[in-house]
Amino acid sequence: MSSVDKLINKFLSRKNITVEDCDRLLIYYGYEYHKTGGSHRAYHQKGSKSITVVIPKKSKYVTQLTLI
Repeated sequence: MSSVDKLINKFLSRKNITVEDCDRLLIYYGYEYHKTGGSHRAYHQKGSKSITVVIPKKSKYVTQLTLI
């Protein structure tokens, strides 16, 4: 099983997903990170909806992903 497959399984089981996990998976699937201010990271891909990852303040694990 490849590292990407393991990462996908981690997302599907919703176990301790970090901002770095989100970054690796989104970049693997062709999304580009666009720097934003504050506690949000936005990823864009032409022809797809944007994905925003909210960076947690008191934990290293992501609690919310938003499609825009």
